[in-house]
Amino acid sequence: MTSTTLSTNKFGSDQPIVKRRGISELQVWEAAGEPHRFSVARIANLIEPLQRSELTRDDKRFLTDHDIQLSVGRQMQHIRPDVLLGCSDVFALLHGDGQPMWRLPSGIQLIPSRLGYLVAGRLRSEDSSDSTM
Repeated sequence: MTSTTLSTNKFGSDQPIVKRRGISELQVWEAAGEPHRFSVARIANLIEPLQRSELTRDDKRFLTDHDIQLSVGRQMQHIRPDVLLGCSDVFALLHGDGQPMWRLPSGIQLIPSRLGYLVAGRLRSEDSSDSTM
């Protein structure tokens, strides 16, 4: 088994946590069926589950009208990431082949990727104050 020593810091902490971690090979298939391989460190309980914000009716209509597929299915409300990719790996999955970025009526950004559109940004509330997504 391959392993490495990782030194990580939690946000706001001055003390690094140094631990030996196993390394796994991960294979991810993009929407078009092409495989991508990544070497990742295994860490139990990476982050707490994330609750997905509800898309507005106008957002859903926009996605349907433009035949846009998100990277995460619309039925998923709680997301527990099993893998966090660093910038060097994420860029391999972002599209650079002319696929457009979109802004939904609610203000949420859609970023094209080989896995489907990534959802980013803030959801504007009806009283025009922002809530984090």
